[in-house]
Amino acid sequence: MKKRCFTLIELLVVISIIAILSSILLPSLSKARQTSRQTVCQSNLRQFGLAFNSYGQDYNGFYPAISELWPPGYLMDFQQTWCGKMWTYVGYKNEDYNSTNNSFNAKSLRNNVYQCPIMRAEKLGVTMAGGAAINQTYISYGLNSSPMGNSQWKKPISSLVVKKPSSCSLLNESSYYAADFDTYWNSSWGYGVIPHNLGENVLYFDGHVGYLRLNSIPRSSTNSFWTGI
Repeated sequence: MKKRCFTLIELLVVISIIAILSSILLPSLSKARQTSRQTVCQSNLRQFGLAFNSYGQDYNGFYPAISELWPPGYLMDFQQTWCGKMWTYVGYKNEDYNSTNNSFNAKSLRNNVYQCPIMRAEKLGVTMAGGAAINQTYISYGLNSSPMGNSQWKKPISSLVVKKPSSCSLLNESSYYAADFDTYWNSSWGYGVIPHNLGENVLYFDGHVGYLRLNSIPRSSTNSFWTGI
């Protein structure tokens, strides 16, 4: 019996069907991947929420300053920043930190709560106001020190000054250690990033995690989102 071959028209029909299915499925897969990354990012922030709570209990209600040595260098004094102070509180061991080059070693990078998976995968630069994209491959979250006053980056943050903990941000998504009003919106800084569908995940002082689109992030330095009052 003579074998029947596909005709050119039949092959074109099959290719067309595959192309149509791909155009339908790929956006859904991409959206699912973005949602998964956002969920991991929110999990990172919840872990930081627990860590800050434990740190506050150990230090009489105070959280670490953005940096005891300001300004912190790119890879020079990580341990003097809030990131370094929270290192063991988020579950890492001291040996997970490579002090020779002041960076994470391979062991901790596999589960790096300091980086949003989107920024880790795509290495986003600054996506909001102007400013250099410092540390975008190193950390993904910045500390809001505005409750202590604008640009008070060297001061430990007292939880007692935050009168509205459920509406005041503690950590924002940022390409630098800081994410107070100045470093987030000031055009000469502009380190805030919005990697999740033109929005960011936020850890609040009361420990809950939320999501804000760009147009919902307060642009007033006196808003309780920044000041906590």
